[in-house]
Amino acid sequence: MKHLLTLTALLISSLAMAQMPYNPDSNGDDLIGSEDLLTFLGVYNTLLVDSSLTCDYEGTDLESWIGGLFDGTLILDSVYVEYLLSETFETFLPGCPDPVLIETVLDRGYMLTGILIDYPGFDQWRSFSTYLGYSRQVNLEFDPSGNYAFYLDDREIEELTNYSRYSRWNTVAPNCCIGSASLPFPEDWTLDDDGIQVDWQTDDWAHNCQHLRVIPYWSEAE
Repeated sequence: MKHLLTLTALLISSLAMAQMPYNPDSNGDDLIGSEDLLTFLGVYNTLLVDSSLTCDYEGTDLESWIGGLFDGTLILDSVYVEYLLSETFETFLPGCPDPVLIETVLDRGYMLTGILIDYPGFDQWRSFSTYLGYSRQVNLEFDPSGNYAFYLDDREIEELTNYSRYSRWNTVAPNCCIGSASLPFPEDWTLDDDGIQVDWQTDDWAHNCQHLRVIPYWSEAE
């Protein structure tokens, strides 16, 4: 009994020094007895998590989903991308002094496979595939400074239109760059049945689509 009391005293002392929230009177009877020791034995030889390292932030569905991807509780299986992009522009043909109008219509829908890539300094979820001979990607990045980046990459658009292949969400994180965001995200950014709903940079192709859906599919980590 003396050894058990000594163990209890050491436990209380060590927890107090660590400034961890702990009540040794687990059954609330104002007496530290054998039942309280049994409660402690139930967590013996397990890791003690410092409460200062936990986060009680309750984000939106989109923020929680992104957080789950990077903390390992969710696995991105694939991303479905669907868009209709129509562009009309003037160009000149060889031997003709007058410009002509060229219209390009891209009506696309494709599925991309998701993987987690560990780069030095940041993590990246990337979904990619080749469709109609062009590579296409959806990229989501996070770095320890608290910045997130999300962008689409479509080589066919760069090849057949005047737009760049990249489309980034329309925000600038503090002390960072265009296309980076930090929590909390804008209130109108959501994740619903039609996929990821964010503002796109106005000069990028995603903003100028007549129709666009980016729908992720994920599962819980085992």
